Amino acid sequence: MSRACRAMAVCCVGVIALAGLIVTTSGRAEASSCSGPLSGGEIRVVVVVDSSDLGGGASATCLVVPAGTTGSQLLARRSAELGTGSVRYGSSGLLCAIDGLPAAGCGDHNAGGFDYWGYFIGRSGSWVFGNINPFTRRLSDGDIEGWRYVRGGTGSAQDPAPRIVPSQSLFPSLRPGEPAFVEQPAAASGTVPSLSSSMTIDVSPEQTFDSLDVASIATTTLEPIAVEGVALASSRTSDSNLGRWFAIAAVFVLIAMMTGGAWIQTRRSQ
Repeated sequence: MSRACRAMAVCCVGVIALAGLIVTTSGRAEASSCSGPLSGGEIRVVVVVDSSDLGGGASATCLVVPAGTTGSQLLARRSAELGTGSVRYGSSGLLCAIDGLPAAGCGDHNAGGFDYWGYFIGRSGSWVFGNINPFTRRLSDGDIEGWRYVRGGTGSAQDPAPRIVPSQSLFPSLRPGEPAFVEQPAAASGTVPSLSSSMTIDVSPEQTFDSLDVASIATTTLEPIAVEGVALASSRTSDSNLGRWFAIAAVFVLIAMMTGGAWIQTRRSQ
C-alpha cells in the first residue's frame, strides 16, 4: 500500500472515531441538561416509573417544568419527552398504561384485588401512598413522584412502592451559582402554566381515588446517565446543541487537515 493510501485510511478511521465520539457526548449533554440554569417560574422534579411487575424496569426522569404543574401533567410530559407514547386512560379516568404497559386491560380484578398503576409521593427518603388526586396535586421544586404497576393491589399503603428510593441524589447537581431548590410562588387558583406537550387527557380533575371501585382505584399515577445506578433523563436539550455544533466543526477541520497531509504525502512520493 502506498503512503498516500495509508494516509487516507488513517484519515477515514479518525473521522469515524470522532463522529462516534460526537454521538456519545451529545447524548450525555442532553441527559444532564436538567442541571442547567432554570428560568423564572421553572422547577425541577423527578418522576419514577417502575414496571418491573410487567417485565419492564424502573427509571427516574428529571424534568424541568413550569411551577404549578400537576402530577398528571408531569406524567404526560415525561411520555412526550421520552417518546414512549401517550399515557392511556380508561373511560372512567383510571390510568391504564404508561410507556405502553400493559398493552391491554385496565383495573382488572383478580383474587387478591386489582391490577393498576399505583401513585406514590417521595418524602424524606421514603414513599408515601398517594391518596391525593394527581390531577389536582401541584408540584413544587424538588418533588419526587412515583408510579408502580401493582398486581392484586388493595389501594392502600400496603401496595408495593417503586424500587428506586426517593432521594435528592436523583437530581443532577446544579451548575455553580444556581440555587439548589428555590421556593416558587404558588400558582393562582384555577390557572396552570402551559406545557410544551400538546397531549390532552379527557379526565375530570374532580374525580377522587379513595374507593377501591375499578372506576376510582387510588391510582395516581424521563439519554440516560448513571446516578447511583438509576437512569436519569432530562427535558432540556438546548445547552447540548451548542456543543454539538462545535464538535461538528471540529470534524470538518480534522478532515481538512488529514486530506491536506495526504495530498502533500502524495506529492512527495511522486
